[in-house]
Amino acid sequence: MGAGTQQTGRVAGRVWTVRLDPYGRPSAGAVRLSCSRAACPEQRFPEGAAAGRKAAVGHVNMHLAGIRASGGPRAEAECACRAAECAWHVPDATVGRRGGAVVGAFRCGGPVVLTVFADRAGRLWRVAEVCARCAAATSGCRVLDTAAAPSHSKPEVASVAGGRRGVPAAAAVFSAPGPSSTAGAVPAARGHTGSEKTARRVGRSGKIAQRIVPPHLKPDDLRTELIELGDAYRAYQKREEPDLVLLAALHERKAHAFQRWAEVTGDGSLWSEAKRAEQAAQTTRVMHAHRVARLPAVLR
Repeated sequence: MGAGTQQTGRVAGRVWTVRLDPYGRPSAGAVRLSCSRAACPEQRFPEGAAAGRKAAVGHVNMHLAGIRASGGPRAEAECACRAAECAWHVPDATVGRRGGAVVGAFRCGGPVVLTVFADRAGRLWRVAEVCARCAAATSGCRVLDTAAAPSHSKPEVASVAGGRRGVPAAAAVFSAPGPSSTAGAVPAARGHTGSEKTARRVGRSGKIAQRIVPPHLKPDDLRTELIELGDAYRAYQKREEPDLVLLAALHERKAHAFQRWAEVTGDGSLWSEAKRAEQAAQTTRVMHAHRVARLPAVLR
């Protein structure tokens, strides 16, 4: 897809979707590769899914190379996930809708990031410009690059099969279907409102879940997310009325952030904390569903 139409100083976030679909007799196992970019012709692989998957990874890398050549993700791009009504990370896009809007969905925010997503079956890949919050909320999504401020030089974009210095390679996401395909694909932490806010928070420490966030923890966006999460939990505790939708979202954010913190530091206790947060998010959603079910119809 192209850059999109200019709207109030911003442009539509770009999205490339590469898919593998069966064709012909099911017993033959042949697959068809298609790309959402109109200029990319359809390819067919009668020899099977393995050959198709290898070609799909190569096709994604080709697009990533093109993005790198054009300057990487664009700071002025709108979140492509938001354009899709955040359906990429909302567990059930039909639940919680009121008047066409998703109730309790994540609020977009943070810098524009270039992401790549692969489904666990190895049948769909998506490259997209989205906000940092949506990237962190999308399971199986990996951040490859972050849009720099206009005055900053642009870092290179990682490829699917390899990476640049300091950026994890995305090969683990696409190498094979199954649980291992997403185990290392922890996305970047949810972002914040802009580069100025990032600069003000550099070197700041904080506290979350009785843990001190080190003032020099890297990367900066992870430290910022942990600090903001601690603040958000403390603000929630001061609420007069519980909001289970908000609390579940906080738990899910914590799970993502602690998984990434564990990856960076190698601290096994952080993995355990992330798992507890993930379970807490699930439990809180169940509590909310039961609470709504008990309300009289007129109050729902």
